[in-house]
Amino acid sequence: MTLTMQTHREELGIKPGLLYIDGEWGAAAGGATWTHHHPATGEEIGELAVASVSDVDAAVATARRVFDAGEWSNMRAQQRIALLRRCGALLREHADELRGLQALDNSVPVASVPACTPCRSRWPGTCSTTTRAGSTSSVARPSRPTRAATTWR
Repeated sequence: MTLTMQTHREELGIKPGLLYIDGEWGAAAGGATWTHHHPATGEEIGELAVASVSDVDAAVATARRVFDAGEWSNMRAQQRIALLRRCGALLREHADELRGLQALDNSVPVASVPACTPCRSRWPGTCSTTTRAGSTSSVARPSRPTRAATTWR
């Protein structure tokens, strides 16, 4: 019997990886790629773009420009929470797909991949009492371990 990941790759729609910089998907500036192989079978799962120093510089410059433009940095806490809740809803909506990708990446059964912790609808509320910079702020403590990455100014 031959083990193959091809069926799973097709089900998940795995395509060659690209970098997302300044609102556009594209190959790495230097054209470098990395091929990810399934740990159990050695079969190619996908090809990923490898960011060069200039790609990282461009991404950081874009992030700084967008942040300084104020859409996120000037957003009120409740607006940020609403946006983060929308992100959580999208993660929940695609949870099966994300679990399938994780299982494929780690060569484990899908059933052994836990559901994504930030997919819980309460996690953005942990920052609901945060106020604008310069004023007194208090951050609500989550009732359970929470993982999130956000930039607060």
